[in-house]
Amino acid sequence: MTRQTNVSLLLLCLALLPAAVRAQEVAEGSKDHPAVKRYPGATIFNNYEEKEFEAAEFPVSAARCEHAEGRYFTATYLYPPKVSCTQVLRNYENAFKAAKLTLYTGQALPEGCNAFEVNGSNLEKWLTAVGKGPKGGKTWIFVGCVEGALDAAAGPVRVVDTQEMEQKVEIDADYLAGEIEKAGRVAVYGINFATGKADITADSAKILSEIGALLAKKADWRFRIEGHTDNMGGAKANLDLSNRRAQAVKAWLVSTHGVQADRLTTQGLGDTQPIADNKTEEGKAKNRRVELVKL
Repeated sequence: MTRQTNVSLLLLCLALLPAAVRAQEVAEGSKDHPAVKRYPGATIFNNYEEKEFEAAEFPVSAARCEHAEGRYFTATYLYPPKVSCTQVLRNYENAFKAAKLTLYTGQALPEGCNAFEVNGSNLEKWLTAVGKGPKGGKTWIFVGCVEGALDAAAGPVRVVDTQEMEQKVEIDADYLAGEIEKAGRVAVYGINFATGKADITADSAKILSEIGALLAKKADWRFRIEGHTDNMGGAKANLDLSNRRAQAVKAWLVSTHGVQADRLTTQGLGDTQPIADNKTEEGKAKNRRVELVKL
């Protein structure tokens, strides 16, 4: 027998829940996430949504959330009469444990997590589980519940199968200009360096050429090139590395694309300005970046 993933085992475990008659869905066209079998007799009554790529926060304690991005599912379920939130969450908790998922439970949601309400009422209990997902990623699952907001217990189920976003918009000079005109700055990915060094690798040439083209089109624009790192290594070393990498980008644009040196300044910020959680590989990848800031 081949070994099943954690999330596949979850389907088998939840199938052992007591049988019940499935009521007609209120949310037209809705369906369960394939990794989370619904509680027997529950119906999806609103907030049903699926997206190819979206970001969400998952509570892991009373004070902290984890950020996840990827294929996204959410729906709010109405549970059968006389079924309590304790009963719903205990069933899911037992199933998640049997599937060897990592579990987090709580009541009040920490600040910074996505707000969850049912008919204007805050959730009373929640459960987060995480395990192996498709394509080498993780599957994050959130189940929340509240009683008294409706005639029966109800709450959201949210799932994110983590994965990299498929880049469908070409990142070229026009794209960079548009982002800068909207926000005054843009994070640039694809400028790669040798590990622990400021040597720009050959696969960075395309995006650097687009930055050069941007500077040629916008001849009156000036930029600060900022270098950012994740939190691996010491803070002092990261600051120095990010500064040298920002200077390397400037040097490439000046020597290879003929950009006037006085149009560019550089600054290394090390790991002082993360935009994602350094506790995850996905977060670290986002924090390792070059930013162009219009002066």
